[in-house]
Amino acid sequence: MMPSDGLILVVDDSRNMRELIVTILSEIGFTNYIQAGNGQEALDKMGEQHDKGAPVQLILSDYDMPGMSGLEYLKSLRDDDRFKNLPFIVVSAHGQFNAIVDIVQAGADAFIVKPFEKRALVEKIAAAWNKRNS
Repeated sequence: MMPSDGLILVVDDSRNMRELIVTILSEIGFTNYIQAGNGQEALDKMGEQHDKGAPVQLILSDYDMPGMSGLEYLKSLRDDDRFKNLPFIVVSAHGQFNAIVDIVQAGADAFIVKPFEKRALVEKIAAAWNKRNS
């Protein structure tokens, strides 16, 4: 399982949703997270953290965001040697089959539909972490 102090990046264009996810992460024992409002901001923050020697260890990203979508963000990460193996979980209000297929083909490790239960998030984090760190 991912260390409780591992840095998690929460990406969503809704501040309320980011705060809700951070609250849930805190409730299930995680202590270290940063937030971004879209894919480009997330890429910038990831670069900053990497340069500081405190890299992001797991990403929870919304699918539908203005500017750079979650899918575009994921594809950018998978093309960057620094980030291509990071566990990436897509969080979306849409459980549409085509969207799920697109993100899985782009390299997402898990998909969770909003709203979700704490238990489901714990399971997705564990699965994504184990997939990339086994």
